[in-house]
Amino acid sequence: MRRVLLLSVLVCTLPALTLAGPSEKIADQVVDEFNTEPRSVRPDHLLLPMSYLEWNGRSYGYHLPRRFHRLAREGETFRIRKTKRRDRAYRIEVESATGARIKLWLYERDDKLSQDLLDQVFPLMLSDLFEFGEAPDTPRVIINTRSGLAHLGACNHLPAPELRMAANDTVGHTPCPACFPDDPPLPYEGYAIIRAAAVERARLYTQAFPPVDDQQVQQRVQELGERLVAALPFAPRGFNYEFTVVQSGLMQAVSYPTGFVFITDKLLAAVEDEAELAHVLAHEIAHCELHLAPAYQPARPETVTLVYYQNQRRTQRRHERVADVVGVTTVAELMDTERALAGATTILGKLQFAHESIPLSEADDWDTHPTLAERRELFEQDNFFVVTERRLFEARDDEGDVLYRLQILGGAHLDNDNQEIFVLVEATDTVNKTAKIGDLYNHQRETGQLKCGSGKSKFLHMHKSTIYIAPSETVVLPAIMDWVGNKDFGISDATHAYEVDPSDVVEIKFFRLPDVDEWVRVGAGS
Repeated sequence: MRRVLLLSVLVCTLPALTLAGPSEKIADQVVDEFNTEPRSVRPDHLLLPMSYLEWNGRSYGYHLPRRFHRLAREGETFRIRKTKRRDRAYRIEVESATGARIKLWLYERDDKLSQDLLDQVFPLMLSDLFEFGEAPDTPRVIINTRSGLAHLGACNHLPAPELRMAANDTVGHTPCPACFPDDPPLPYEGYAIIRAAAVERARLYTQAFPPVDDQQVQQRVQELGERLVAALPFAPRGFNYEFTVVQSGLMQAVSYPTGFVFITDKLLAAVEDEAELAHVLAHEIAHCELHLAPAYQPARPETVTLVYYQNQRRTQRRHERVADVVGVTTVAELMDTERALAGATTILGKLQFAHESIPLSEADDWDTHPTLAERRELFEQDNFFVVTERRLFEARDDEGDVLYRLQILGGAHLDNDNQEIFVLVEATDTVNKTAKIGDLYNHQRETGQLKCGSGKSKFLHMHKSTIYIAPSETVVLPAIMDWVGNKDFGISDATHAYEVDPSDVVEIKFFRLPDVDEWVRVGAGS
């Protein structure tokens, strides 16, 4: 009987011992030592999206998110907040001096996390990345003495040890295309995949619509496009833009992510003022800059499928409207407001006429674009205004670190005495949570508030849309104010004194931005 009980105890404890996995005792000690002082990133680290280390003849990889890249380049210091085992990966959450919390991942090749990864590779990773202990003796470049190819020392396809020769650069050797691509990736999550798809789609487009064989025309459009990128109301992402005029019987302009912009010769031939062409190009630039990756999608409702698809289309329509607004404000910065509004109105009118677009007042829930007539109407005289004097606002946490930067780009008068303003919101790298502005199913009121120098305050709300702002993203929020007549809202001049003057806003805030404790106006008369 005693032998049976003992066997039962062993059988019951074996699964528990198996589930316990490798010990983190040494890893915890390393974390304690690491946290004795803030740690800087090594200045010579390449900060690749994936870097690899070798230990005992095996390769281990660790991933650095884009936010970490930028914070490291800015000289931030870090401490380890916590670690966690996840199947074949080890998650290391670090916190910067400004409070940014970022998850780094150390990957194991085996099916289960090994003791070697925790005891040996984890400390090696920290020493490789941070000013912590002695850096691993890994050359920046390794030459394959048999093939002559030069590889990065941090890659995952190094030659056998007996075929390696250390080097400081690739001079005199053939660079490995995987390590040294002709089109280097930018530090955005998923950039390589998005870029590859965009290159292929752009190639297929030019097969159907070949470029116009006129270098003077191509140069004119390229130079204007580059000037518009420089005039954006926010910092561009750093794409290598290609603006191309193609042969087509269609009046059309299209863009693909990461900087491919095409305009047909038919549309270019219809241009009678440079502001018309500028609006077309700026609209496409806005698509590339603000919608690089697929938009954040909420979980699909399990019961109301129709609502899901309707909101997808609303999101696409909002993107078109935002691209128009960013286009107008960009052209106004490059030229002037009057030309920008006139150029947008006339070129959209030409597109409406050419495409036989019916002048409906609004798009149906199933439409992916607002009607051309609706887009044109937005910029007609005395309807849309551009805030040319940039008033910047910052949302800060309780330690004074900047979480968000806001500025009003412009606005429009809507029906029923409602007014719409377009607010540029830039989430900094210090933000740790995805903000949700609006409500997916309800007509959400009082999502924000603004106050003008006159003392007049108005609540803001979203209409039929929910907008998600992830860390380090830039979005444009279309916010609505109810019951503000045209005579009470607009740009002040010598003969009018408006109750709500968007050029004299002294405070603007949104209630659902997480961790914000203070709103501060900076610049432009603050």
